[in-house]
Amino acid sequence: MNLNLFSTNKGFTLLEILIAIVLSAIIITGVYNIYHTLLNVETSLEEREKGLMSYVKLTRIVQKDLRCMIDSPSIVNNTQGESLIFTSTHSLYFNSSLPVLIRYFLEKKNNKRYLMREETENNKNVKLTLRLLKDVDDLKFSFSQGQWEWLESPNSKTKIVRLNYIYEGKAWIITGGTLL
Repeated sequence: MNLNLFSTNKGFTLLEILIAIVLSAIIITGVYNIYHTLLNVETSLEEREKGLMSYVKLTRIVQKDLRCMIDSPSIVNNTQGESLIFTSTHSLYFNSSLPVLIRYFLEKKNNKRYLMREETENNKNVKLTLRLLKDVDDLKFSFSQGQWEWLESPNSKTKIVRLNYIYEGKAWIITGGTLL
């Protein structure tokens, strides 16, 4: 009588190996899906942050220009769309409160549309043009006298201006104006 307390069969059965492979595949697939989702979320957040930071920087410039506006704005139409023009004491070139003519407009170059800011000071024959945003799809302006009724064209009592633009497929709005 041969009583062996220990089995001499070493190794795994085919069924045990298949179960281990299936469980490993399920775990690896789950880990990959989580990793892929995290990468997508990170990319989406980076794109959103880029758009938001562009908005914040642009808002600061536009609102300072409009807050220092010393005359009523006007709209000029050209081949590339509307331009918003007004006189402001917010000069980026002189970094002072010198009255300058400000113009916001879209410019098309190399099949891309850029939101531009142009500052002109006639007495010193100075012109500063800044490219503010790239890939702007649309730019519209609306105006208010302070009662929050928005009009498509300005008049002599216009105090508040709203810029509506499409950037990277999303609609953005900047509102600013004088308080006087």
